[in-house]
Order: sequence, then structure tokens, then C-alpha cells
Amino acid sequence: MLSNGETTYAPLMGNDDFGAAVGGAIDSQTFYVGKNDFSSTTAHGIEPVGRIVLAVPGLVGASYRVVQDLAHAQVQGTYSLGGSTLTATTWMSATENALVTSLSLTGPASQSATITVEDGSGAAPTISGSGGVLDADVTVGTAAADPRVRMASWVVGGTSSISATSSRCP
Repeated sequence: MLSNGETTYAPLMGNDDFGAAVGGAIDSQTFYVGKNDFSSTTAHGIEPVGRIVLAVPGLVGASYRVVQDLAHAQVQGTYSLGGSTLTATTWMSATENALVTSLSLTGPASQSATITVEDGSGAAPTISGSGGVLDADVTVGTAAADPRVRMASWVVGGTSSISATSSRCP
């Protein structure tokens, strides 16, 4: 449920404790991550704990198709531009609070991707990184009493570098 009391039309994933809605084009695709028992004191309702933004800038303007596959509990996206096709499959672990996105690229050109972690309102949180893991201390809302949590992201099966605000996979 959104802070205005309405529900989202975005593809959803979750495991009864941890959930995510996905929206946006592949150059700024955002996973709005929430935890069922975290509410904002300012909005008086459940709000995103944080956001994970996947950006593939070389595919700006790509045609796309995103499908919520209920039978396999995943969201599948296909993004095509100039002979390159990126396939993204995202799912939520049933036993851990983990969101996983698998990327596969075909075509003549390589692409770089950036992962940015934001707090629930979309602001840059306190970030640290070591060993290829990007850690972010995020908050649900803007009040001092609002819940806080640590989110982490990392790249498996590829190389990555961490900057002050994001993790980049060449």
C-alpha cells in the first residue's frame, strides 16, 4: 500500500516479511524495498525501507517488456536497443530477506551497470564498502524515531568497483 492509501500497479515480489515493487526504465530501474513490520511515524503507514537502483545507461530508450511471473515468483524484464538485448530476472528469496537480480546480455556491445542504494525517500544514505560489498544505512522515513536498517548489495559472477555512492560493474 502506498502512503496515500492506494495500491501500486508495479510488479511485486516478496516472502511475507520482505517485499519489493519494481518500476522505471532500465537506465534507472528502481526496486522499492519494504519490510512488513517497518512503518513511518510521519506517514503513519508502511513505506519503503530503501531503494535499489539498477542503471544500465547504454540502454537509454530501449524497448522493453516486463512480466510478473507468478508461477515462478519472479519478475522478468527484456530490454532491447541497437541489436543488444539485456534480460533481467529478479526474485525474492523465500527463506532470507534477499532480493536477487540475474542479468544476461546478448549482442555486439558490452554494457556497464551501476547499483545505487537509497533510503526510503530516495535520498543518499550513509554508505561504506569493502570486499566488493556496498553497505548502506537506510531509514524508513524522515523522523528520528523511524526504523533504520542496513542494506547491502554486491556483484556475483563479475567484477565490480565501489564508489562513494554506488557499485559499478564494467
